[in-house]
Amino acid sequence: MNDTKNYRTCPDIRPRAWSGGLLCNAVRRCAVAMVFGVFFAFPAGAQQQSAASAVAMLSVKVAAMEKTLSEAGEGLVIYVANAPDVARELRKLVGQHVGKSRIAVIQEGTSLPTSRPDIVFIGSPELAPKFVKYARLNRTLSVCNRADVAEYGVTLFLGTDETAGKPTIVLNATGSREEAMEWNPALFRIAKTTR
Repeated sequence: MNDTKNYRTCPDIRPRAWSGGLLCNAVRRCAVAMVFGVFFAFPAGAQQQSAASAVAMLSVKVAAMEKTLSEAGEGLVIYVANAPDVARELRKLVGQHVGKSRIAVIQEGTSLPTSRPDIVFIGSPELAPKFVKYARLNRTLSVCNRADVAEYGVTLFLGTDETAGKPTIVLNATGSREEAMEWNPALFRIAKTTR
């Protein structure tokens, strides 16, 4: 019996959705949902650490969507103001590519940086006014992960939608313009924008 002949003459019995279109998208969505489900299933202490890790990774991924930052070269500098957990996670990413650039240095402190960094991560509302002003004057991307800090006009807010359990990216259009950011249009498909 020639099995090859039978396979050639048999019609494809798989549903059309399985052939790479709808099912692949559904599988991807399920995988993303499972990853986020695991992320939010950790106990509170582990979740906070994981949240810092997620914010650090998301910061780097979104920074790669900005033209100046992604083409900065080898010396991308990130200054973290009063967010030690995020700074710790960002230090793990030193040497990682951000577009064509590489993360070179993670600086940390509560006073304004002495030399211009490429990104300023603001961790507390007390520091937000002076760091937002600094970012705008020096054309440095300002980023935060707290809503009370974002209220001061930080350009990029990376948070979590509590109801959906998904990461949220909010882009402040005014801050973005004042900090002279040139975003890849793909960012606007995944980020909410405010003024």
